[in-house]
Amino acid sequence: MVELIAKPALGQGVPLRIGRLALEAPDPGVLSWIAPAPGRQGQLAAALRAAFGFGWPEPGRVLGAGAARLAWFGPGQGMLIGPPPPGRLAGAALADQSDAWVLLRLDGCGVEDALARLVPLDLRPGRFGRGQVARSLLGRVPVVLLRGPGTAVDLLVPRSMGGSAVALLRRAMAIVAARARQAE
Repeated sequence: MVELIAKPALGQGVPLRIGRLALEAPDPGVLSWIAPAPGRQGQLAAALRAAFGFGWPEPGRVLGAGAARLAWFGPGQGMLIGPPPPGRLAGAALADQSDAWVLLRLDGCGVEDALARLVPLDLRPGRFGRGQVARSLLGRVPVVLLRGPGTAVDLLVPRSMGGSAVALLRRAMAIVAARARQAE
């Protein structure tokens, strides 16, 4: 019988610190994809409010309380990050995505400069503030960006592309650090 060996999705790539930027892979907890049945979004929002203290997010928004966050994940879709969903959420389809996505956190001075090299969105705090979420590309890697507290940006990337995402971010971080040294 073949014995499988579990390997981390990102190998030895993180945590990583280059210049004033830090990249880490915090444990997101459970990742649960949620989609309300047609006409049942209000019922689902009530069930979420009872379980976590927040309802259904508007497009491009993240709601949170304690360790739980619910991010808009596309039309009629959300991703619950943190705790598992309560038993059954009435009026919703659920799928555990914990093994499908990797969470990366980029933080420090120059986050927007590094991401500007890879993401075709304006991620400056005035345009992409705390509590916002966007789906895009990180180079050629699909990504969901969540603005966190301070300068932090969380990135959800498909697990199979986690190593590629880290390599892209490492290069962008190095360029930002080199430019900062050059400016000194």
